Amino acid sequence: MTLRDSLAIKDLRISHSESLELVSKTLGLPDWNTLSAKIQGERNGAASNQNNADSSGISTDERSQKLAEQSAPRTAIPFASQRFDKFVGYYQLEPGILFKIYREGGRFFSQITGQAPIEIFAESDKKFFTTVVHAQVSFITNSRDQVTELILHQDGFERHWKRIDKKTADQLITALERRIKNNLPGAGTEDALRRFIDGITSGNPNYDEMASEQAQAIRDQLSGLQPFIGKEGAIKSIRFIGVQDNGDDTYHVEHEKRLFRWTIGLDSDGKIERSWVTSGG
Repeated sequence: MTLRDSLAIKDLRISHSESLELVSKTLGLPDWNTLSAKIQGERNGAASNQNNADSSGISTDERSQKLAEQSAPRTAIPFASQRFDKFVGYYQLEPGILFKIYREGGRFFSQITGQAPIEIFAESDKKFFTTVVHAQVSFITNSRDQVTELILHQDGFERHWKRIDKKTADQLITALERRIKNNLPGAGTEDALRRFIDGITSGNPNYDEMASEQAQAIRDQLSGLQPFIGKEGAIKSIRFIGVQDNGDDTYHVEHEKRLFRWTIGLDSDGKIERSWVTSGG
């Protein structure tokens, strides 16, 4: 099945646990347990760190407020399918990562590149929510009521995805399919991964080379990641394995004492947007 076929799937279901893992990895975290602990830690620290800004530029208190709002119970309202059509299409976070919005009859769906579709429900004229995770999508329109972007509300953050036309989306999908078929690594991912690992093992990561949410995740996890990876010795080799469905690259990194499997994705500025690591091949 090609990426285009995957994005065209209309009735694929995703379990609650699968969706949590996908959300965690999209945010640059290795699994849901890590993300859950991260969220809980920020909740516990909000009272004593209200004036501290994280790497995304918002205060801990503001992020906690956003997280609480995003986690609040939602009530679906009736929404005519024809009204939804103006939202249908593709939205782009970075080259190759698309957010597809579509409908199947009177049901509405969203799908991020490399992930399964998730059904969404209207809570207002321009905002929709999912029931599998605490996340919402809202749409921005211009003075002519044309939809220009989508905002993903999740984990206390708000990510903006710019609307693109179908021709541009098809070109991006084709380029990613070609890279997956030919098994070609993204430019700069191996060098970025080596610097990333060296920074973790030295205890001094270069946060300027990471996107904001990835940088915050590494700050939160460094005390555990540094000994986990560092105790396995120096890097002996890095070998490209393949391309994930979302365009991220997977590498085998052999240390003196252990093999790790890393997946890494860069944003349009060459910063690390996502990463996760597992032991073994």
